Amino acid sequence: MANSIVTDLQLIDPFHTLDRVTLSEIAPHIQQFHFRAGDRVFRQGDPSLGFLFVIIQGKAEVTVTNDRGLETIVGYRNPKDFFGETAFFKDSNYSASVRAREPLDCLAFPRDTFEQLMKTHHSIARFFDHMLLKRMRSLYEEIVNEQSYEAYGTSESGLFVVGSAK
Repeated sequence: MANSIVTDLQLIDPFHTLDRVTLSEIAPHIQQFHFRAGDRVFRQGDPSLGFLFVIIQGKAEVTVTNDRGLETIVGYRNPKDFFGETAFFKDSNYSASVRAREPLDCLAFPRDTFEQLMKTHHSIARFFDHMLLKRMRSLYEEIVNEQSYEAYGTSESGLFVVGSAK
């Protein structure tokens, strides 16, 4: 099992930059999860599971439910993508839900293993700083677009509404 984790990590940015010895050292600490299509990995508001998830195979959707109960898809995650990072890094409740759109295989990094990896490999920390900044910018743009649309009706939001509010 540890060998398959090492093999998977060698194909994922930024872990492909690490040597096989380092990957072999962290592999026993990483858990593997399988979700069927439609399964929830976690729900908005749930406490953090303490893992950073990376998709090996399959596709997931990230959804947010507003105070009126309207669920909106705010993003998709594909193979080699990460999810659960907000609650993982802040040790807080999940700000969104994640559901498997199709059968989903994930690796899950425990917080202590991942924090040690970032301390000893600065390229890993830089990669995640950049990734988080990119996602924050994307969310900010969506908020601006949504507020503009609600205020003026002149802009379209890039969000996909799951249910109808009719």
